[in-house]
Amino acid sequence: MAHAFEILLSDKSVRAVLINIFGGILRVDMLATEWSRRQRKRISNCGVLRLEGTNVLEGKKILMESG
Repeated sequence: MAHAFEILLSDKSVRAVLINIFGGILRVDMLATEWSRRQRKRISNCGVLRLEGTNVLEGKKILMESG
């Protein structure tokens, strides 16, 4: 996941990101942690995340606390 964000955010033409997570394979809290670390570096206020699945409440809490 970290590598995927590196690839995505290294492209200067990317101006917004939509992430749709629904399922149990990827833990939502892991995605939220990585997103909150990286999005401030490159894309601030241009991300849309739809999150449902494993550890969704923890993931939403991480995102809310990250600002």
